[in-house]
Amino acid sequence: MTPSLNTTWLWQSAFGNACGPDTSARERADFEIHLKAMREKVRGLVARIAHDMPGYTVHDETHLDALWETTSLVANPDLPLNPPEGFVFGGAVLLHDAAMTLAAYPGGLAELKATTAWADTAALWGGAHSGSTAPPLHSVETETHIQVEVLRRLHAEKAEELATQGWAVDRDTQERVYLIDDIDLRRFYGKTIGLLAHSHWWPISRVERDLTRTLGAMPPRTRHEVDLVKLATLLRVADALQLDRRRAPHFRRALERPNGISALHWTSQEKLAFPYISNDAVIFTAGEPFEIKDAEAWWLAYDAFTMADRELHDADILLRSRGKSGLAARRIQGVGNPQEMAKYIPVSGWRPVETRPRASDIAKITTTLGGEKLYGDEPTVPVRELLQNAMDAIQARRRLQDRSTEWGKITVSLTESADGVWLSVEDTGVGMSEAVLTGPLLDFGSCLWRSSQIAHEFPGLAAKGMNSLGRFEIGFFSVFMLGDHVRVTTRRYDYAEREALTLEFRTGVGSRAILSSAQLGTAPMDGGTRVEIKLRIDPRCSDGIRLMLREEKQYLYFPPRAYSLAGLVTKLAPASSVSIDTVDLGRRKQAILANDWQTISSSQLAARVTGVQKEKDQSVVETFMRDIIGLEGTIFGRAAISPHRFGTPTGVLTVGGLCVDGISHILGIVFGDVTTAARDTGSIQVPPEALSTWAADQAKLIEASGISTEGKMLCAEICLECRASIFGLPIARRGNVWLNSYQLRADLAHMSEISLFADDIRYEEYDNVPQWIFDKYFEFGEDVLFIPTVSQRLGAPQGRGWDKYGPRPSYLKRHVLSIVREVWGDYQERTTDEQVIGRAEGEDITRIVDVYCRPSTDRQEC
Repeated sequence: MTPSLNTTWLWQSAFGNACGPDTSARERADFEIHLKAMREKVRGLVARIAHDMPGYTVHDETHLDALWETTSLVANPDLPLNPPEGFVFGGAVLLHDAAMTLAAYPGGLAELKATTAWADTAALWGGAHSGSTAPPLHSVETETHIQVEVLRRLHAEKAEELATQGWAVDRDTQERVYLIDDIDLRRFYGKTIGLLAHSHWWPISRVERDLTRTLGAMPPRTRHEVDLVKLATLLRVADALQLDRRRAPHFRRALERPNGISALHWTSQEKLAFPYISNDAVIFTAGEPFEIKDAEAWWLAYDAFTMADRELHDADILLRSRGKSGLAARRIQGVGNPQEMAKYIPVSGWRPVETRPRASDIAKITTTLGGEKLYGDEPTVPVRELLQNAMDAIQARRRLQDRSTEWGKITVSLTESADGVWLSVEDTGVGMSEAVLTGPLLDFGSCLWRSSQIAHEFPGLAAKGMNSLGRFEIGFFSVFMLGDHVRVTTRRYDYAEREALTLEFRTGVGSRAILSSAQLGTAPMDGGTRVEIKLRIDPRCSDGIRLMLREEKQYLYFPPRAYSLAGLVTKLAPASSVSIDTVDLGRRKQAILANDWQTISSSQLAARVTGVQKEKDQSVVETFMRDIIGLEGTIFGRAAISPHRFGTPTGVLTVGGLCVDGISHILGIVFGDVTTAARDTGSIQVPPEALSTWAADQAKLIEASGISTEGKMLCAEICLECRASIFGLPIARRGNVWLNSYQLRADLAHMSEISLFADDIRYEEYDNVPQWIFDKYFEFGEDVLFIPTVSQRLGAPQGRGWDKYGPRPSYLKRHVLSIVREVWGDYQERTTDEQVIGRAEGEDITRIVDVYCRPSTDRQEC
């Protein structure tokens, strides 16, 4: 027992002669003896923290005893403790960090691994480090990291159980030992001690809400009551302020050898002296200055002081609001002014100036990065982002409640009211708590689903495989592209209707949002979220010109193309895993049924991804749509090969069912991944073997079809790019004759030289005929092997084939040359300046061609 513990005025107020006349010496001794006995047992428990939480600063009995001294420093003498309060407060002090060891779990590591927190942390750790250089998920190093993180995360919650929890002496007996030996004290005060120990991690609002009661006296041992709010505020303040060098002994550091953030904690605390009070401020000082190499540690200490300052302020207000004397100190000297703090925590060789990157104009940043500058002038983007958020919320609820993959609905509505036209997107997802509504939703660049906060908000969700569509965490702010008046109404699926909330921006992102309880009957009935935007421009007209839509004779304008609301939704989410209804000015329609892209007819799917127009050969090609299936049966899309010379997009690249971009040479839907924050560019994510198998099946279907011979040859080009067999598809032409691989082999057996032209035949200014004659009358020559090609790579995003992917090689030319090498054994190559490749109205048309010859002992022949 350290001398400072018994001599603190707070201890004396509870167990010493300072007790009031209504407290007997026997009562004081009774509670003190049992608290000291509990301390001896807890001492053995917390001694194991250093082993199970390597690198952490001291959490042993010296830290626990020091909390009495720290509390005595800041607590007003008008806040004494009676004996049962001293016992309960002391018990909470002993237990508040005692669960940061496996010894707190009678089942040891196996019990910890069985927790939801372990499963969540393992899932988050594996997901966050996928593809990185982090150690394998099942390595010893990773398991240690997960153990430390889970012990840290659960320690306050587990502390609530320790006062009443028993430990088996051995496996062969039923004997159990407890931290509180006296069964009456354990049963009467144990739960309260645990609750207070847990509360040191609560927000102050929960302390005020859940600990407002007073625990009555325990007859016949005492007539004193226990004030829970007083004890909870003293515990949290003392824990926040206990930052001095006793928590980081220099020799202990040499033994522990902490690194990373832990090393910074040791450096910051081992320099700090015990604080003192001047007027109403706590003043921290340091025995030696922080040098440049210690700058990060100085800032870590500054952040700790800032947090402690907030705890002092909140605790003082709470105590005074309950008619009690406030704290002797209400703030930390220097917080809010780093240069002022440096007067007390000195530095050497540098100056602490607040130079961290900061967002001084949130409205401007969100308008820039979350609006037109990121997404361009395409006003459909906010709808897509809201659909994505809704899909994530529904996916989360499906996993939490083990619902089917078809459960859930999104409703997109366009309504007209007295103040204008409103667009809303409502989902039946998990909804949001106040912490999420005012936190991650409005934290630019933050994502709930990819942060550790998910384990607190929705325990078990990460472990169940939550994989959000959101990647760049800026989508919500895109809604301000459409209007300044935005209203978010949400009700968590497990909350009562009276707990539903509304967050409203009335004059744009720069205005202060108004948080209020949702009016009864306005929140989603079964939980979920609704986002409403008062549209800045009436969507039914633009520049005063009313635009008639194709479907349902409704008016809606989303440049550069106009869609009905249902048409807009199917364009934005063609492979949605969630059913989506639209309410277009009062008319309801089911736009998409969950995962219906797998079951609707080929013509319906083709119309969904291309619009109502019919391209040449499309009606035939759409019948070739087949699933793209991986080795384990995973479906990566449903599509048909549909090549175009210049890469006109006919297919859709989707991520999570949402359209990322149009893609070339494919009609249908293919799964991919996004590559930009604007989510308007992506790449195909299909295993090579699945793509090859699908393309080979396409080759068979195309060969037996009635599409044009040139179209078949372009299909062969795409099949080869997929590394698939092309069977009997044409690969080249000579004059008016088309050749497949077998026919070319037969011809080459009798030839010693071939000329290849692997490109489209386009008019050139030096041709001896006008362009209209060239276009109408050009005839292919019979002395040249022509290989038409396409301009963009397979699946290249719309308009990005050349810029992003570079010049596209001719896979047909590669294939032809492989056949040449196969038949001739090898070949020699030369390039002529010019050769006649055809005629137009009797005039020779010349181009540079590649010439290949059989190997010869006389190299002059080629």
